[in-house]
Amino acid sequence: MEQPREDDLLSIGPFARESGLSHKALRLYAELGLLVPAHVDRFTSYRYYDREQLGSARLIRLMREMEMPLRDIRHVLAAEPQEAEQLVAEYERAFSERLEQVRHTRRRLIQIMRYEESEMTMQVEERSLAPQQIVSIVAHVLVKDLDDVISRSLRELEAFVEAQGGKISGPPLGIFHGQINQEDDGPIEVCLPADGAFRAVGSVAVRELASGRAAVVEVRDEYVNFPKIIEAYDAGYDWIVSHGFRHAGPPHEVWIGSPESGGPFEIVWRFE
Repeated sequence: MEQPREDDLLSIGPFARESGLSHKALRLYAELGLLVPAHVDRFTSYRYYDREQLGSARLIRLMREMEMPLRDIRHVLAAEPQEAEQLVAEYERAFSERLEQVRHTRRRLIQIMRYEESEMTMQVEERSLAPQQIVSIVAHVLVKDLDDVISRSLRELEAFVEAQGGKISGPPLGIFHGQINQEDDGPIEVCLPADGAFRAVGSVAVRELASGRAAVVEVRDEYVNFPKIIEAYDAGYDWIVSHGFRHAGPPHEVWIGSPESGGPFEIVWRFE
């Protein structure tokens, strides 16, 4: 390997000043392999950087100012320019969604602390559920990809029902077996009620939803979208607790309108 010329190298002090990165940050990035010194003196262990590394260092500084995680910064630095721009744009979009969630949660938190009512009064209906056969697909997905996964899964389920000579018997629904947000990926079980004698194939399962009692909240307009929909989930959950019942299993959404966040939806909490 060709040794860098001394007049092209900067010691860590001048490099830190010109790049806007601290000594501590530069040592961390070197340890992580994110920004490795061009030369380390084997006798003194002094670190030296090539002037050409200033471009990468300044990019890292700007991305850290955006609060971008180091793993994402690594992907951006390794990508071609067009892909790198796309990765930064995707991070900005996800950051904006998190910021909106924080703002919404802050408003809800203040409402709760002040014992204020939500702007929308959530009507909760007690309902008896009959047994229902479904075909379903389970998927792990973050909230940004949820609509696409729901659409793709429903198309697959509709084709499955048709191929096996069945008949769709109700609106599609999604059972949330875990939280779905910017960091948690569920899973969600996308379901299609259907009549017929089905044989499970591949990722498609066939099972029956048991009968029971449920608290049902219908949501429309902006309340069908994340994070506003959380208020509707809270309303159903709180109704069950306030009436002295116990929750029985995870909640699910019945997409009586468009499942791709168009609504309206019914949020169903089973209880006993």
